[in-house]
Amino acid sequence: MSIELDKIVSVRFKAEDHRLLRDRALERGITVSALVRAAALGVPPARRRRNLVAQELINQLSRVGNNLNQHSHVLHRMDQRSDLPHAETVLDRLAEVQGILIEVSFAVGEASR
Repeated sequence: MSIELDKIVSVRFKAEDHRLLRDRALERGITVSALVRAAALGVPPARRRRNLVAQELINQLSRVGNNLNQHSHVLHRMDQRSDLPHAETVLDRLAEVQGILIEVSFAVGEASR
């Protein structure tokens, strides 16, 4: 049985504080929303979600896929306009994406141990 959560409360955090919340939530196997909700209400967090590491991996891979898609569109536009001076910037961005893929691969290896 799931409880319907139908009201939204927006809260702003500094990037560093949000990373801390995300890390704490991940350690507990819950979402950031569940962590903040529990803290605000002074109650224990909801039960652990299964496969939270897998969900985080899916989220990361989705971001990477989105980045690759955006870069692909840029490359196609550059090819059409012969705007090759910006190709170096695109290649730098693709190198960043490659670095992220390496980090994700390492995280998956660590999580599966």
